[in-house]
Amino acid sequence: MQLILMKWNLFIEMINRSKRQSETAFRCGLWLALVGTFFIVILDAFDSYRHIMTFVDNDIYLVVCFIAGMLTARKIGLLKHASLAGRWAAFFSVLFGLVYEAIVHLFQFVAFHTLPKFITDIDFRDASSLLLLIFLVPITCAVLAFGTVMTMLICGIIGSLGGLLGKAMFRKASSPGKY
Repeated sequence: MQLILMKWNLFIEMINRSKRQSETAFRCGLWLALVGTFFIVILDAFDSYRHIMTFVDNDIYLVVCFIAGMLTARKIGLLKHASLAGRWAAFFSVLFGLVYEAIVHLFQFVAFHTLPKFITDIDFRDASSLLLLIFLVPITCAVLAFGTVMTMLICGIIGSLGGLLGKAMFRKASSPGKY
């Protein structure tokens, strides 16, 4: 009976440790995505042609995923949570990027009273245009969802690469030095 109770306590302790490690990966991904989005907003403020910075924006997101994996593996010492941190960083980067773009377009509408060209080209009096819009909205959402999933997969791999470096740092920090 004591053996069963001891194994049960060990099992519960393992679950609690895994939850804490997953929470660490979540927090690391969230905060680094927020910092990365902040840097992108700052860079976009100095760029009058926003499309020039898209390559830099993508590189910043990849670096954020790498650093999230590295810091998580450095803190925890496990590679699977580094990949999880990279995926969380990718998810929040996409989410914050969409919110940022929505805010930019909203301010453009308020300041200049203009809508984007793809909206002004739609003739809402024509039934075929409304049908086209009804069909295009789900397709657009599906493409965004597919892009988000692919970004999370790629950033999970990049987070694992960062985790390899972080795991080596964890070994150096946890092993006692030779004196």
